[in-house]
Parts: sequence; structure tokens; C-alpha cells
Amino acid sequence: MSSKRFPNKIISEINGQSTIELIANRVRQVSFTELPLVLATTDGVRDDLLETYAYSLGLSVFRGPESDVLARVITAGTNMSATHILRLNGDCPLVEPTLIEAGLKLLYQKKHSLVSSKSILGLPYGVSVEIVDIDLLQKLWPQTNKIQREHIFNSVYEHLSIESVSVAGGGFPLRPDLRLTVDIPGDNQRIGNLIELNGSDPTLVKYWDLPFVPP
Repeated sequence: MSSKRFPNKIISEINGQSTIELIANRVRQVSFTELPLVLATTDGVRDDLLETYAYSLGLSVFRGPESDVLARVITAGTNMSATHILRLNGDCPLVEPTLIEAGLKLLYQKKHSLVSSKSILGLPYGVSVEIVDIDLLQKLWPQTNKIQREHIFNSVYEHLSIESVSVAGGGFPLRPDLRLTVDIPGDNQRIGNLIELNGSDPTLVKYWDLPFVPP
């Protein structure tokens, strides 16, 4: 809620749904397995309202230090007895359920420490999937610096060899023209307009069906 560029952006609306509500509704379409959804937010007073709102959406909530996101995520996962973490950014409303399913299938097949679509150039900014072994995060945490604790996957990518990563997203449509993140005021309206032009339900819309955005 205390974003400097766009305060309260996680509850900003996109076509009648808050950003966090839209994320939850889209992830709940993943058919491969049932995913327990946890909001890992800060212990700052400004996020008291967010905690209450998340409970109303049926989410679990864990609260931890604002500056150490890595520790917050690790503890949230261990409290849920999780073996892996699927990271969902709270400012990426159009996460793609089928891409998450593809990542989960790779996780079960390859047993690698990390499943990621980050190396697939051309996927829209805002739909990537990242799934990591929580034991690896715990192993890396004592070695991390301030930046790595704020950007939790930096240390993972720096530590792992390419042979330890399953690459998800191959074969998915490439749309480098799209930026599907809510970073600054107006981004929620911009994404909402694209969905309206497509004529789809925001919960169901596919990024590859959105109108082309010229540079």
C-alpha cells in the first residue's frame, strides 16, 4: 500500500476488480493443482487495511519486514509447510493461468530448483512465472545483500547454473509490445482499456488476444 510511485496500487481497480482480486481470480483458474494463495505483505500500519481486505477475498496473510522481502517470503512459505514458492507480483494483474500450469508441470517432471520463463524473450512484461525450491531460498538468505533481499530472485539467478533451471513458456505467444504491470497512476486504466477493446472478462482474457500496442 505504501508504493512511492502509486500508493495503494494493489487495490486500484481494473474493470471493476481490484488488482489483487484479479490476480487471485486468475490464479484460481489453474487446473493442474490447487494452489494455496498467501498475501506476503509488510508489518507496516498502512497494510492493516490490506490484510483485512485480503481475508475478505479468501486469501491467507503473512506479514513481515518491509525491507527484507526474501525473509518475508521464506517465512510465509515455511508457515504453510510449502516445499516451493510460486511468486506472484502484486502489481501484475494479468498473470496467465496456463503459463503457471506449464511451469508446475515442468517442476514435477524435471525436479529442478527453479522453474522460470524469464529467459523467453518477447513474453509480455508482467506475465512471467517463477517457481523456486524454498530450501534453496533458505540456503541463500544468509549470503544475500540488501538489494537481493528486496528483489528475491536476484540471488537465485546468480547462484544457479542453467542446467538447474527448467525454462517455462516455450511455445507461448510472444507479445513484446505489452507491458502488463501496474507501476504508476493510470496503468490500471491503461490495462483496463486494452481488456475493454478486446471485449473480454478481465478474469478470463488472454494476453495474446489483447490489441497490439504500437511503440
